[in-house]
Amino acid sequence: SCAYCNVFMSVKTLLFKVDLWFMNNKIDTSTAFCQVLRQQRMSRGLTHSTLGLKSGFPRKYIYSLEAGNELPSLRVVLRLANALGYSGAGFVTLIERRMNGEDIPPVSSFTKKLTYRTTYENKSKNIQQ
Repeated sequence: SCAYCNVFMSVKTLLFKVDLWFMNNKIDTSTAFCQVLRQQRMSRGLTHSTLGLKSGFPRKYIYSLEAGNELPSLRVVLRLANALGYSGAGFVTLIERRMNGEDIPPVSSFTKKLTYRTTYENKSKNIQQ
């Protein structure tokens, strides 16, 4: 078997193990909140300052929330949700999904794309030879 195939199989095995880890490891509420807040802010192209202005909080407070240095009250969560375009329930649902690992696309979908690409590249090489 070729060295390229061995590397591919090693990567595929590693990605499968990562998949299993995410399925079996839940994240605590605080960590999930921090991750969701950061992800939602960044996906909208907002800086800490911009989100602060939209939600009525100082930039440093937004940064502290994302870093896990502050625990938000319900009022804070609702204001941040609104500033990000969510209802309170919608934002909390994102946090719950993150806690359960349900929002993370399975790494196996990446593996399928990698498998297809590798197969396609190998066929292309064989045709060219």
